[in-house]
Amino acid sequence: MSVYILDKKINHEELAKIAKETFDSLVKGAADVEKEKIAIGGEWHSACQEILVNQGSDGRNIWGFNIHLDQPKENHLEFFSLINIKPSLGIKDMEIQDEKVKQAIKIIVDKFIEQ
Repeated sequence: MSVYILDKKINHEELAKIAKETFDSLVKGAADVEKEKIAIGGEWHSACQEILVNQGSDGRNIWGFNIHLDQPKENHLEFFSLINIKPSLGIKDMEIQDEKVKQAIKIIVDKFIEQ
């Protein structure tokens, strides 16, 4: 149940190994949309967030997501996480509503994960 900060692109097989550690066909992750960093794995999005914050990310720029390995690429990302609730920014939803944030996460995921 490790959390991994990706600094190079991983392939689908490597992603599947990470998924097997926890939810089998699902990987939790968090992305810093400002620094374009990503952490994946573990049981909780907050574990990914914590590692990014420890490496200098600002929590206001970190958003949680899920990758569903059993879905086609166009549907594999889900933008639903407790860490997406940001009262200081006026955000009270677990699901990301801002399309710019969703697009930024998609770009970061594509940068580091081959699907």
